This record gives sequence, structure tokens and C-alpha cells, in this order.
Amino acid sequence: MKSADNKKKNAKNIKDNNGSTGSPESYSLYTENIVEKPSVRYHKLIRFAELVCCAVVFGIVAAVVFVVVYEKIESSDKPGSSAERTGIVIEKDEYPYETDSVSGETGQAGPETYDVTGRPESEQTGIDNNTKDTLQNIMQSVSRSTVRVTGRQSTDELQFGTGEASVSGVIFAEIDAEYFVITGYDEVADASRIIVRFADSSEVGGHYLKGDADTGIAVISIKQSDMTQTARSYIKCANLGNSYMVRQGDTVIAAGRILGADFGVNQGIATSVVNKDSLVDSYLGLIYTNMAMISGDYGYLFDATGNLIGIPVRTGFNGVMSFYGISDLKALIEELSNGYTVTYCGIIGENITADMASAYGLPAGVYVREVKENSPAFQAGIQSGDVITSVNDETVLTFSTFSEKIYKLNSGDKATINVKRLGKDEYKNILFSVTLGSK
Repeated sequence: MKSADNKKKNAKNIKDNNGSTGSPESYSLYTENIVEKPSVRYHKLIRFAELVCCAVVFGIVAAVVFVVVYEKIESSDKPGSSAERTGIVIEKDEYPYETDSVSGETGQAGPETYDVTGRPESEQTGIDNNTKDTLQNIMQSVSRSTVRVTGRQSTDELQFGTGEASVSGVIFAEIDAEYFVITGYDEVADASRIIVRFADSSEVGGHYLKGDADTGIAVISIKQSDMTQTARSYIKCANLGNSYMVRQGDTVIAAGRILGADFGVNQGIATSVVNKDSLVDSYLGLIYTNMAMISGDYGYLFDATGNLIGIPVRTGFNGVMSFYGISDLKALIEELSNGYTVTYCGIIGENITADMASAYGLPAGVYVREVKENSPAFQAGIQSGDVITSVNDETVLTFSTFSEKIYKLNSGDKATINVKRLGKDEYKNILFSVTLGSK
């Protein structure tokens, strides 16, 4: 009995030594969360998603960089001033009946009443029987300035039609062994290949420089080295004349595609020179003639001394040939010839004539008839009814002068445009900072 009691006692002591109080024993189990190793397919999906995200981010960054760089290039393609230009520079014509820039007094009422007595012989457009060149010789001479221009589309770009369109062009400048040609915008703007055909039936490739959809004109260049000797000896550069000096009744010549024939010529008279066509950032004089036209005709207008004075209006007017006066287009042609982007402001306006100034009490400047919605001018706050008097502190009295100053600036440049706006009793000066765009 004693030994049995001792065993119990020893067992109790062992439990006490192990920290037990004699109560029923409890044991805590060690547990472990077992996570299955991801499958190989799941890893691939994660990796693929990461690659897609990286590609998207890279694409966004690349697109932003491209847009910024492209806009920078587009906005800096012009020299800072005309003095820095080394390409084609076209001398502009002074509008002979504009408002006096010093006194602010209005000049003559319009071209059909403007006194041209004593204007230089080179600017007279009537036929002088004492000159050695007859009208026939002049007509043959101006025809040598014209070419046929064909724009062709690649096979992949064709959706319908023949894939090519032709129009006449006129050679007007020669520089650095290249000829420069004014032609139709629609035919060459999106062409994959441009072919220029001469009167001797030889052909060369042309290079598209720039174009303007509003006026419908473009400028291309051709290399003299690509031309045949016959073509080089035959062609003649047209001299840009002064359309401001054209008067009703003047003898005029059309050359180009005439009555469906390439390298054709026609002769007539200027029936009207007082109408204008208001385009965006352009205000172009119109010269109407009595020369008939058919669909597809595209001839250029010359005066009786052989100077180029008009670019064709594609639709004509009541079945007769009509033209934009070259003087109002010289600033634009200069930009296109040098491959510059056409700067955009968004103004549709007109010159303030003596009659307008007298009837409405308008100040000297350019009258704003309309501002294109969301254009740079619209966003700056210029309104219809305003009168533009200066651009970057340079006086503006005609729309052609306004266009010239705008064209010389770059897309992204800020132009300070001063306008006079009619208040309660009088016109007040307001300055606008216009961030220019591009067409």
C-alpha cells in the first residue's frame, strides 16, 4: 500500500514540476497555412498584363512627345522676319486706294474710279500699237508659261475613279535649278505622284510644297535636271503683275486649259473688277471676263503685256472665266512656295472703302465681318463689327496687309491685334493677344 501511495505521490510531483495545477491537462496544437504555389499559366497571365500596361504607357508617352515635337516643328518652320528669308520672296503691291496711314483720311472709292493717268507703261493693260510685240506674239509667249499637272493616286489608295486628275499650272519662278509652279490644290494635295507635262509632250516628276484649300491653289516644284533640253529652252517663267491696276475694259489673255484643250489661249476683256470674295484670313479681288469656259477649264489670266494678273476661280461665274487678282495672293503664294505652313487666325472681313467710312462713320482699318467659331481670333475675344487697325504695332489698312502680317508669323505665335470697337458713343481701342493656329 505504501508503495502504491508513493507512486501516486511521485506522479503528482512530476505534474507539479511541469507547471500543472492538477487540473485537467490541455495542449495547444501548432498550425500552418499552406498556400498553393501559383500555376505556370497564372504567372504568364500576370506577366502578359504587365507587358500590356507597359506598352500602353509607352505608347501614350510616345504620342505626347510626337505631338509636342511635331507642333514645335510646324510652328517654327518660318524665319523670324522677312529679312532672314533665303527662299522665294515676292514683292507685294501697294493697294492704290487704301486709307492714308498718316492722316487717316480715306483715299479713292474704288478701282473703276481710280485715276490711273500717268501710271508706268509696264502697268498699262491696253494694247499699244507702237510696241514691237503684237497681241498674237504675247498670247504665244504666255502659253509657254503653262504646263499640265497630273496628280496620281497609288493603287492601294484607290476606292473609285481612275486614280488621277489633271489641271493646268503656270511656271512663275526659277531658283536653285528648280522651277516653281502654281496649280490646283485638289489635284495634287493628296497625290502619291505628281507628273508635269510640257508642250513638247515630255514629262517630269513634280514635288508638292504646300497648298491652301480655301483659295484652291498649291505650289509644286520641278527640277531642271529632269527636263529635256527642248522643254528647258521652250518654257518661260511668267512675271507676276499688279492686278490692282486692271481696269474695266482692259484687254486680257487666258492661257492654260481653255475650252477643254491644254496649252490653249484665249483673248477677251475685263468686264468687272470691283467685286471681292471674302475667305478666311483673305479678301480677294475678283476679275470677271467675257471669255467662255466649260467644265474642267483652268486658265490663268494675263494682261496685254504678258504679266500674270489672275488665278482661276474654279467655278467661274455664269459660264465665263473669273479670276482672283494676283496682288491679293502674293503673300500666300510666297508662303506656299517656301513650304511654310499657312498660319490661321480665323477672320473674315473686308476693306473699309470711302463709302463705308462716310456712311457708317467707320475708322481706318479692316472691318471684321465674321469670326470663325473656335478660331484663334474667336478664343481671344475679337468680334464681328470690330475694326482691326494694327498687328504687332504695325498699321493695317487693308485686308491684304493683314493677311501678309499673319502669314509671316508661326503657328503658336502670339499676335497682338489692336481693334477699335464701338462703345456707347465712340470707338475705343482694345488690345487682344491671339495665339495663332495653322490651316
